[in-house]
This record gives sequence, structure tokens and C-alpha cells, in this order.
Amino acid sequence: MTADAGGTRRYRCSVMQVLDVLAAALVFGAAAAFTFGALALARSNDVEALYFLVVGVVALRAGVQLVRPGASA
Repeated sequence: MTADAGGTRRYRCSVMQVLDVLAAALVFGAAAAFTFGALALARSNDVEALYFLVVGVVALRAGVQLVRPGASA
């Protein structure tokens, strides 16, 4: 946060901070997908459980790739 001459405050987000927030959102989304998949398994809905498993794996991998230093997309 910086203050300019007029006394107003401006928030500056670096690209790394934005990527960190996006990565955290992807990891939380992956956790939610895994939870929904477990609930689908409890209902004996295998196709839905498999779908949520794939969504969770892809979201978790994307979140980790975003914050891994030196990783290429």
C-alpha cells in the first residue's frame, strides 16, 4: 500500500501476489472437488466421482505449477 501526495491510498499488487492468490484458489477448488468426489462415491455415483477426481487432480496440478519456481507452463 502506498500513499500519494493527496493522502489517498493505493494498493499495488505484484504479479507474484496475484499468482499466489490464484494458486491458493486452485488448491482450495481442488480440495472442494475431492470432497464432492468423496460424496459422490458415498452415493454410489461412480461417473460423477471420477469427474470430480479428474477436476481435482487438474486443479491441484495447475495450482502447484503456478507457484513452483522455474517451472514452465
